[in-house]
Amino acid sequence: MTQPARTTRHAALVALAAALVYLPWLGAHGLRSTEGHRAIPAWEIIASGTLLPTTMFDQPYMRKPPGLSWAIAATSMALGETELAARLPGALAGILMALITWHFARRWFGAIPGLAAGLAQALLPRMLPLARTAEIEPLNQCFTQAAVLAAIHLFLSKRLAAGERFMTMGTLALGLAGAVLAKGPASAPAILAVVPAVMLAARSWRAVLAPAVGMALVIACAIVLPLALWFTAAAREANAITQGAGSFMASPAALLRAPLFAGEVLLGALPASLVLLLPWGSDARAEGEDNNDARSRLTIARALALTALIGLGAYIALLLTNP
Repeated sequence: MTQPARTTRHAALVALAAALVYLPWLGAHGLRSTEGHRAIPAWEIIASGTLLPTTMFDQPYMRKPPGLSWAIAATSMALGETELAARLPGALAGILMALITWHFARRWFGAIPGLAAGLAQALLPRMLPLARTAEIEPLNQCFTQAAVLAAIHLFLSKRLAAGERFMTMGTLALGLAGAVLAKGPASAPAILAVVPAVMLAARSWRAVLAPAVGMALVIACAIVLPLALWFTAAAREANAITQGAGSFMASPAALLRAPLFAGEVLLGALPASLVLLLPWGSDARAEGEDNNDARSRLTIARALALTALIGLGAYIALLLTNP
């Protein structure tokens, strides 16, 4: 089998596995918990023809950025104002996350590890309930993952062709902008953790001197800043219901719960969180000494693990209460 044919087959397998997990019976039951807070503003966008301010029962309601409301409005215009349309953006985000994981893992570690990583993401137990809901988390996690992996690729991958560098830069810019539009600054600790993680993994501060990353940041800001100003002005003019970051923070006494919080996060990410241990074992160190390519793979693996751990530590330091 030729390389392009194998790549296509692996991508199709990953997409099919994710689709079989996330799409069946997506609209089988009514909206639950806070799903209505996401779907109703989207459907009122369709009724009013106005993107901002978003409303719920005709009252300006802007507790979250409008990204998910806009996404649900788009799917609802195509499929009708149904539970299926409301949950479809989350399911598509879950499928896309599996493909993003497959793509970068294939580039870094090879075809078979890439396929294994893509399938592991598609079948990750933590994602199974999340990506079948009309909630913000799947969309935000998809954009955050794209930003983190693209940044690591630009920082640490050597000899990127111009086309691939441009596409990865675009992925990073889109990931950054999409995460802000989905959930504001909520993903900032996870994304910013890439910088110290890369420096520690590469043992050099020069590893983060990547012009393509800076350009992606400029593009993302050019997208987000006008939309943020529009959102802020609309919320102020409409006297909308909003929500501050303090709603998600605990008191300083929450520091006593930090070990419990970390355990909750790592246990919730099983079995994938076990992979955090692999880049530090004796086998990994021995393999990393074989040649430059092996050393590069080990550096990327360690950067991935450190990004997860540093990001987790940052959320604990910020006294976040929602694992």
